Amino acid sequence: MKKPAVSWSKRIDSMNQPYPNCFVITTSAEQKHNKQMANYADALLAFWNGKNKGTKNMIKVATKENLTVKIINFETSS
Repeated sequence: MKKPAVSWSKRIDSMNQPYPNCFVITTSAEQKHNKQMANYADALLAFWNGKNKGTKNMIKVATKENLTVKIINFETSS
């Protein structure tokens, strides 16, 4: 999980299931990874800067799976 999501989930004492992205190497693997997360989830809370392609794909997968999707927009410093 990326830091904003971890920080937020700890603040609300949320149960979360981490899926380490260090094993995601190819676009195909990332898409399978996102599908696994969507199958486990009831909803998606995405922390997205509007640029990350992996998060964009996760939002697409979650929407296709009819999950409730909430996107928190944030800017990252470059």
